Amino acid sequence: MLDVLRGGGRTLKIIPMFTDDPKWSEQEVSTYEFLLGASTHEVVSPVKFHRKKGSRSYFDHAKKWRKYDLFLDPDTGIASNKSRHSSKKNRISTKHLKNSELKKLLNETNLVAVYQHAPRTGKGWLAEKLKDLRRNHIKAVGYEAGQVGMIFATKSAKRSSDVLKRLRNIAGPTAEPVSCRITAG
Repeated sequence: MLDVLRGGGRTLKIIPMFTDDPKWSEQEVSTYEFLLGASTHEVVSPVKFHRKKGSRSYFDHAKKWRKYDLFLDPDTGIASNKSRHSSKKNRISTKHLKNSELKKLLNETNLVAVYQHAPRTGKGWLAEKLKDLRRNHIKAVGYEAGQVGMIFATKSAKRSSDVLKRLRNIAGPTAEPVSCRITAG
């Protein structure tokens, strides 16, 4: 799926959002890069992801990353608007990316791809995620297969359309009804 980003002719940077303890070793980061098909210079933030009040945010450096197309790899994916409830059960954790954090990473032309785990709610999850993004003035295209997916977010209608075309070319004409679903929002 990173090839969809690389196909845009722009520089790609990867933000892994590691949440594991202890901190990942250089060898573990190298293995992660290898499994993604990424080169060393593409991973820009191999530090542990955190969201602590009163400390520097993990996304404080978002402005310098906005000039690139980005791949984010949170443990679970983008939190839905329904995740804002105050109960502990629905609290947004470091396993999720907030819509507000995603917006900080977007400029007028870049593309941000986010790995997304399917929630336990069943069918329709991708369309619901894309609706959430649309309500936040983000254009998005999503791809799902089984329990995982990828969401490609942008402010640019042209970039969104280009990704949709590339995904359909990769998946082929019979893929949508059979093994995967491509959705534009």
